[in-house]
Amino acid sequence: EALLTRASQHLEGKRYYKAIDSLGRSLVPLYKEEAREDLIISLAQLSFAYEAVGLLWAARSTMLHAASYATIDFHKHSEVTKLQLLSYNRLRLLELRLGRVGYSLEWHRLNHIMNVNYIKSNEEAEKLLREDMFYGAQLGLLLIKTPKKHLQSLEYLPDTLISMDLDLASHALIFRLAGKKSLPQVLLEKMNDKELDEYFDSHFTQPSQEDLPNEPSFYSEGEVELKSVILGTSFIVKTKNCSPNIEIGEYILASLEGFLATTMEMGSHGNKSIVNILVINDRTEEVKVSHKIKKDSSIVYEITCGDFNPHSLKRTEQESLYQNMFDIVVSIISHTVSYRH
Repeated sequence: EALLTRASQHLEGKRYYKAIDSLGRSLVPLYKEEAREDLIISLAQLSFAYEAVGLLWAARSTMLHAASYATIDFHKHSEVTKLQLLSYNRLRLLELRLGRVGYSLEWHRLNHIMNVNYIKSNEEAEKLLREDMFYGAQLGLLLIKTPKKHLQSLEYLPDTLISMDLDLASHALIFRLAGKKSLPQVLLEKMNDKELDEYFDSHFTQPSQEDLPNEPSFYSEGEVELKSVILGTSFIVKTKNCSPNIEIGEYILASLEGFLATTMEMGSHGNKSIVNILVINDRTEEVKVSHKIKKDSSIVYEITCGDFNPHSLKRTEQESLYQNMFDIVVSIISHTVSYRH
């Protein structure tokens, strides 16, 4: 109780690293059925604190954890709760900040479906409309920065966005794809050519752009790259666009961010400018993840994983994988982070 109170005070005072420390230490006693609501709220607060200091993978992982516990009520009683909706809304925005359009849209779809089953008043319906419009506007700010090489594969995405009530995002992508002449007639009737140019040019100067990446990620190619900058070091995960490789990369970056956020007062700093982490498959490994280090002018971690479904593992397999991943994260930290104290 004291730690949670202290964490709330730190959040209000924008002392985010202190809030992260307090919230992290407060979680263990909350992992029991009667404290589940407090656990979800604490995880949501922790996610907010991570996001406030730019640790987006840790924020996403923590919010995903909160969503998992919040969804227990739906699985048990088919009950939709405010905590579920909070989790899904936060996750669609976090994925947007990470630039991952497909992941973000999946959370938007789930958030919308669950809200439709929850809404009981006009006020709640209006709140959902405002939130969806805000999300659509933010998505539009990201989509308008789509590189030319991706445009051809996005030809049908505007129609999908319209079907999901994301008109503002659809308009931004249509403008990027084919220019203002292809915009919906209702928009052409409201603004002349100069006004349309000014409107879409303003997308690039919106304050929200500071919270979005330089370009969106569609995961439409054979390989993907995940990145985090922690303590001045760029950790770059490169992997094939498949499971469980991507989940392993997400876990490593989230774990590094989450742990290193608690070491700031120890004078921690990165001693490498770039750390490359390669995730490769080996079908002979089965349910296992191993690693080796290559040292040259920079440092490269080669992570080898078996061919398994990370979402359907036995308890013993989960425990074994957790130990594998723990060893990898500890090894990365020991080779890339130094401490003054």
